[in-house]
Amino acid sequence: YARLWMSGCLFLVDMLSIGLSFFIAFQLRGIPSLTQSIEYKELVILLTITTTALFFRKGLYPSVGIHYVDELKYIVGSTALAYLIIIGVTFLLQTGLIYSRFILFLSGILSLILIPLSRYLIRRPLIKWHLWGEPSLIIGDQISARSLQNYFMVNLQLGIRPIAVLDLQSPMMIKDES
Repeated sequence: YARLWMSGCLFLVDMLSIGLSFFIAFQLRGIPSLTQSIEYKELVILLTITTTALFFRKGLYPSVGIHYVDELKYIVGSTALAYLIIIGVTFLLQTGLIYSRFILFLSGILSLILIPLSRYLIRRPLIKWHLWGEPSLIIGDQISARSLQNYFMVNLQLGIRPIAVLDLQSPMMIKDES
């Protein structure tokens, strides 16, 4: 259930980040509300589906074991691709006159900032409350396994929470004391 929980949290903050990026872009463009424009609602929904599908394809749900630099690279690449796909679709369907290029461009830039930021911000309290990370057993020799355990305990954002170490040289499980 840990992967499902973490994936759900990330999926929710990704959707909210995309919606917030459009909301901010609307405010900066001087349009009072996103809810007044049905075309933009459809665009936001389509963009959210496209972005999250690309994130899923890159393993960003729940992004367990992915270093934050790689996660950022995947987020930027997938988000940029999603916006290019949406811009291409609006061009092919000749709906380009309905959508503001400024709003699409600004919401794209804001998404590139808000998605990684929101993922970071949601992980912090979840790590603190021990709700982030998959319980994991580390198997290996005592020195290597302890070193790996310490690495994962320092880098909890990776989503791997060591709960025990199994020493191969001495078949005895050592529970994590922390």
